[in-house]
Amino acid sequence: MIIAQDLREVVEHLKRVELPIATYLVDTDGRFLFCNRQCRKLLGLPPEGEVAPSILDFYAEISRRDVNISRVLEAEDRGESPPRQDLHLKINRRDIFMPDHAESVRKPDREEVIGFLGCLADLTAEERLRKELPAGVYRLDADDTIVYVNDAFVKMLGYESPDELIGRKVEGLYADPVHDTAFEAALRKYGQVVDYRVELVKRNGETVFFSANTYMLVTPEGGYAGREGILTSIDEQVRLSQILEQVPLATYEVRIKDGVSRIVRCNEAFKKMFEFGAESPIGVDDRQVHGSDMETARYQAEIEASARTGKPIVGFKMKGRTRTGRQITMEVNTQVIVRGGQIIGRTGVLRDITEEEGLRESEQELTQTVKELVYDIGSVLHAYTSTLLTARMDIDPALHALGPDPFGRDRLLPVEEAATALVQPARNLAAALERLLAVPEIASAVPRADFVIQSVDWLRDYDYQIPAVYQPTALRERVYKLAAIFQREDVPKVAASNLQELRRAMEELLRIESLVRLHWARDEMLDMDRQVLVMRDFVTSGIRVDQPRVVADVNLLIQSASRDLLEWARRRGVDIRFEIPSPYPLVEVVERDVIRALGNLLHNAVKYSWSRESGRPPWVLVWTRTMRDMVAIEIQSYGVPVAQDEIEQDLIFQIGYRGSMSTDRYRTGTGIGLADARRVARDHGGNVILRSEPASPGARLEDYTKPFLTTATLTLPILKEK
Repeated sequence: MIIAQDLREVVEHLKRVELPIATYLVDTDGRFLFCNRQCRKLLGLPPEGEVAPSILDFYAEISRRDVNISRVLEAEDRGESPPRQDLHLKINRRDIFMPDHAESVRKPDREEVIGFLGCLADLTAEERLRKELPAGVYRLDADDTIVYVNDAFVKMLGYESPDELIGRKVEGLYADPVHDTAFEAALRKYGQVVDYRVELVKRNGETVFFSANTYMLVTPEGGYAGREGILTSIDEQVRLSQILEQVPLATYEVRIKDGVSRIVRCNEAFKKMFEFGAESPIGVDDRQVHGSDMETARYQAEIEASARTGKPIVGFKMKGRTRTGRQITMEVNTQVIVRGGQIIGRTGVLRDITEEEGLRESEQELTQTVKELVYDIGSVLHAYTSTLLTARMDIDPALHALGPDPFGRDRLLPVEEAATALVQPARNLAAALERLLAVPEIASAVPRADFVIQSVDWLRDYDYQIPAVYQPTALRERVYKLAAIFQREDVPKVAASNLQELRRAMEELLRIESLVRLHWARDEMLDMDRQVLVMRDFVTSGIRVDQPRVVADVNLLIQSASRDLLEWARRRGVDIRFEIPSPYPLVEVVERDVIRALGNLLHNAVKYSWSRESGRPPWVLVWTRTMRDMVAIEIQSYGVPVAQDEIEQDLIFQIGYRGSMSTDRYRTGTGIGLADARRVARDHGGNVILRSEPASPGARLEDYTKPFLTTATLTLPILKEK
């Protein structure tokens, strides 16, 4: 604070010194008493003469001045330097952003405030960059309280405006506050952190992952004054990495530097396969895991051929060597990375096919590989791509590695088809087990004989006892238990051919089950694209600049909404049928919002469809009808029910809520589509309602095991003739 008898004393002093920065003095009402040349230039005032306006004339929001004054006085009362405050001013109809460093002018008694002395600087370009940057920019003060966020930050966390975040403690945004403590500790130690992964909580409670690049703000004395940084979303990569973290095929990435191919990334299965133990494979010359120089040369020829043709290496067999010197035979599936005509590396999947490994090691590797590939390939590819499409493409080598695939590659794998494909391998295992038990020495000495005998009948009847969606897991667990029994030392080593037949039957059943799980993982990725798009568009829709309404015909809106969904529906085996009578009603709408709302309803209808009676493929029916001055667009699907209480209580229209039946057959979703569609319709004077009733006449309304006809109806006002 500045002590003076009156403001004239301060004015006279300011006139005698020529400060190199924009300086001003105002009384408590904001009237200018002094304004130097730099300040006049910034504010667009005459270079000479009296300054008539008040500083309030320049505030974009006059109410902000009271807030700014309170912060200055509170800091001075605590004995601290007044904080920097960013002013949003209007100068000649332009938005100007200026940091303001102001302090109070008080009478000698130090109680009465008679004015304020401040300094300004034009940071409009900096502020505009922060606002328009497609990444989240934020600043915290010394107490880790949020003092600034840009529009992108607000959107990324699903809020409506910066005011909802400014003034909050940052630890409240962390999914786990312990991570904020670790983040701050790293920042204080190094002064900055780069590409630091953080998990934050959005306004709707959903957690999302970001990469943080942050530097520490320091006081003149070198103390902690807060932090400032940028967040970029890595949620899709992290989620995909988590999905693809566990499967028993060894995944790896190699990069070539100075002519040497070195391992830069691998999963746990890779480390185990080559017996690295506590040693890290990262940085190791990959030739060290090849069986010989001849094998390396043979593999290099395949790599060069793959680079020329652009085709991946699939099913290539070669000898390998573990870190303990043990020789193994492995199947290699590789995608060569070429940039600028040069081979710079490769990613791949390896499978140990050494016969001497035995059933237990092969089944552990197979199962572990299937888990890890679903979760880990994303991280292998993260260095050079972050798209879901690339991750889907890199599942293909794993599918090839598992041998003949009975399922098609250009469509989704229904639960019923997966269950059917498992029946015969399960029956074959039952027959092999029965033949083995017919050997007297085995039948009399096998451990847990009751369980083994019961497994024969179970393998023949499980598909009548267990829902189809749970059958793959149940079969896998049963095979593991049987394998553990027949690998025990006390099992007689007789009937070698029968034991070999049993091992082959177990391996084949595990192979088909692994293919099912990989197909389901790839199918789920297809659905992720739409869900991420819907959520992103929903979040941004509430904070976009209002768009003008245009006149559109209903048929064009429906066709625009369905255009991007037709291919996805075809892959799911669902036909979208239209019955739109002409003439087509005209409506006045925000086109983008209504197309999104219709797309949400169509997407739900396709996703929750079942095959029709007698195995007929499913279809979704879209039609329109007019009711006085409204047009109703109706979308009907045959399949997953919606509980009546969820419709009657409007639960199904709450943001983030997913119906109790919505997880049928592992279907995923965000719980946003219906809520967003209703909001859009009501913004236009219409509505969205839902009906769900048994598809078969006479069926019970509460029997949700049977198919239902679910109809979503979106209504809009018809444009009146003027």
